[in-house]
Amino acid sequence: MGAPKQERALRGRPRLGERGFVGRGADLARVGQLIAEGAPLVTLTGTAGIGKTALAARLAAMLEDPSQDEPLRVGFCDLEGARGAAGIRAAVARAIGVPDPEGAFEHEWMERMVRSLAAFGPALLVLDHFEHVVEHADATVGAWLACVPELQLLVTSRERLRIPGEVVHDLAPLSLPERNDLAGSEAVELWIARVREVYPSYDPTPADAPVVVRLVRELDGLPLAIELAAARFGTLTPAELLERLERRIDVLGRRGKAGGRQSTLRDAIDWSWGLLPPWEQEAFAQCAVFHGRISVDAAEAVLDPGGDDALEALQGLRDKSLLSHARYDDHKCETGLTMYLSVRKYAEEKLAASEGRTAVFERHTRYFLAYAERCAALTRIDPSAAARRLLVERENLLAVVRRGLSSSSPKDVEAALRILVALEEPRWHDGSPSAHLLWLDEALAHPSVAEVDPRVRGHALIARGRVAWRVARLDVSERDFDEAVALAVRAKDASLESLARRFLALVLLLRGRFDESRGAADHALRLAIDVGDRRLEGLAYAMLGFVARLRGEQPRARRRVEQALERFRDVGEAPFELSMRLELMYVHLDAGELEAARAYAEQALAHSQALGLAPPPRLLLGLGHAALEAGDPSEASLRYRDARDVARAAGEHTLEVAAIACGAVTLFEQGRPLEARLELREALPRVRTLGRHVYSGLVTVVSSVLEAAVGHIDEARELLAAAERDLDAGADTHLPALEICKGFLDLAEAQRARTNGDGGAAAELEGGAQRRLGAVLATANGAGSRWVTELRVLARLLGSALATHASPAPAAPRVLRLDATGRWFEPPSGPRVACANRPVMRRLLVALAQAHLAAPARPFSFEELIEIGWPGERILADAARNRLHVMLTRMRDLGLREVLLGNDLGYFFSPDLSIDFC
Repeated sequence: MGAPKQERALRGRPRLGERGFVGRGADLARVGQLIAEGAPLVTLTGTAGIGKTALAARLAAMLEDPSQDEPLRVGFCDLEGARGAAGIRAAVARAIGVPDPEGAFEHEWMERMVRSLAAFGPALLVLDHFEHVVEHADATVGAWLACVPELQLLVTSRERLRIPGEVVHDLAPLSLPERNDLAGSEAVELWIARVREVYPSYDPTPADAPVVVRLVRELDGLPLAIELAAARFGTLTPAELLERLERRIDVLGRRGKAGGRQSTLRDAIDWSWGLLPPWEQEAFAQCAVFHGRISVDAAEAVLDPGGDDALEALQGLRDKSLLSHARYDDHKCETGLTMYLSVRKYAEEKLAASEGRTAVFERHTRYFLAYAERCAALTRIDPSAAARRLLVERENLLAVVRRGLSSSSPKDVEAALRILVALEEPRWHDGSPSAHLLWLDEALAHPSVAEVDPRVRGHALIARGRVAWRVARLDVSERDFDEAVALAVRAKDASLESLARRFLALVLLLRGRFDESRGAADHALRLAIDVGDRRLEGLAYAMLGFVARLRGEQPRARRRVEQALERFRDVGEAPFELSMRLELMYVHLDAGELEAARAYAEQALAHSQALGLAPPPRLLLGLGHAALEAGDPSEASLRYRDARDVARAAGEHTLEVAAIACGAVTLFEQGRPLEARLELREALPRVRTLGRHVYSGLVTVVSSVLEAAVGHIDEARELLAAAERDLDAGADTHLPALEICKGFLDLAEAQRARTNGDGGAAAELEGGAQRRLGAVLATANGAGSRWVTELRVLARLLGSALATHASPAPAAPRVLRLDATGRWFEPPSGPRVACANRPVMRRLLVALAQAHLAAPARPFSFEELIEIGWPGERILADAARNRLHVMLTRMRDLGLREVLLGNDLGYFFSPDLSIDFC
């Protein structure tokens, strides 16, 4: 051991350190700090393949680097082949190069070894793979630390040693990417690094990002799993790798590793399995029934044996790194354990071969069915808590659903249906109600569903109808509610029939069939009163209030909604109390009573906060209406945008398109018709999915007016025809909306006739349009108006358009003065703006100005502007559009709002703008 410092590489060191080491900066810093602070024993724990050996090797190389102020002498000993205490000592002796004479006292031998190791300064002994000999920890490591205080040890083991002085550092998987962003993820960094070892030019494109993100997530961020998958690159594409993983086909094949260590994750897990006592092996196999989280309560109910024995088994498996702590980023208060994918696959094989597997699945189903229905009941008191509890057990709940749908047993199918109904009851979803709709579709189409209790089928149909309404599939909703009514009648279940008729009334209302809707709601109320169910009475009264409001019958609407609110208070239905306060806000908005509407809005906001809920989109939409009525379109625009974003995130298509339409009105009122038109053009495909629907008709009316406002009269007339199909032209509520649209089109036709020199036709069209629209507006704003707020928003759109048309002001010449290199610009009205330190803005300004001089009104596409602003940068499409939107908004705020325009093709300067390059 007298070698000079530069020759300090010791035998036994794995060659992993020679490859590019990726990530683990925080782990390296923490463990290095523990060693620097003199911790006698630091144990790195973690599941197979998590990178314990790689981290220890990397840390050893860093600590003995001669450039360090105080480099350590490091001995690296692999104990994989060691057996017993004598085997441990022999392996250490070989690694250090110290003889292991037979008969030597343990403490004398260790003192000699430490003196040899520390001959050139502070020293550290690394013991790798200690889990194979952990039962001998006291006789070796424990004895060494007791007799040789100066000794420092770094141990890697899947199980902690449990001896005095041990400090445990548990390795987590590599950090995973957020959404589809490849940047900042250690797991993605390792994937790219290992693929580039074979394909140096590999560089994932933005289109590859979603697949790579899902791949490393499916691999749980485990380094060995990622390396083994990367070794398959070239034979399989990332998409093919992902598809095989999701079908549970093993793609983590053999890959040789130095020193004879396990060549696959399966080898490593198999070794861990062999070290378990029989009762832990049984518990480990049964844990495979869980998906995602394994809570203590669930384990005690599902594992055999349960109770304290289950808790002890979980603790033992966690200590041996076969289970890991579940991570819930948004719900840190929730605790539990989980299995990594590779470990689960192995456990599933063991469970499939066990005699008690059927009983385990039955206990799992029983527990989570009861769990889901308790959460559904909890939502009536605390919807936020209910949603959180459902979210953390989402994978287990869906596992029961999957098993039910793959079974031929009506009992299993019924369990799947009941869980899906429970998940819909609090309107719980992960922002993808469409996915919930697919689950219900599959369950209700199951060959054995006819043998399920008709009451369960009826509630499942109502659940699917409600989800379909949220995603604007009114055809599905109406069919399901009709079928649920028929099932309830055959089963003589008045409560189920009342519920089904109430929701059928909602679909009929949205389709504009007011009389049928009121009839269905009245029938639902009579049934609810007959069975004495105050909750069902509240639902029916609420529905009758909705019908009255959309018919412009504000006094009746108010009375019915207040009756509903009283019922919901009686039964403690907190979420429906919130909904009724929102509805009262709309009733007062319809009546033009802004102060009362704001009071109910404040109540609704306080109520939602008390329930732990974010402000619902209907509240944000109503606040936008109130701001618009109060003459503050800027505030209204912000509220409508917030409502749109919240509704979009929740998958509430109906409310999303309503918010988009109202936001377009505010843009028009602020003199930005092209932007307003662009907003609606992007939304129209989504609007068309609503089918024949009140809101789709109103949105189409707004679109028609905006198309006419920018001179696209043919497109406007096509949209008007679509609106007439969607709206009931004979209904008092809809007729004014259609009259607004027709009158505005007449004004646009008059403008075109005047431009073509036909003054007589123009005058005739203008006179008729003014008379028609004047009468409509007088009705809308007069006393006793029966107009709902949404139609009054349309009236504002028309009022703004009429004012513009009636008194056109001569346009003053507008000039943009601009430095030739974009260092500054002077907007048509406003002070000079310096851009010297705004390179992106400079590039965009110059390019837009030059294009304007060459071809006025020729739009630059979004892609062209992104390349101009950020040349050569690789940016994901969504992120790039966000950047561009922020930059263009900033340019408008600096004085270019009136002249920097946009449409569905891109952005450009106003055609009447003059540009003066200086």
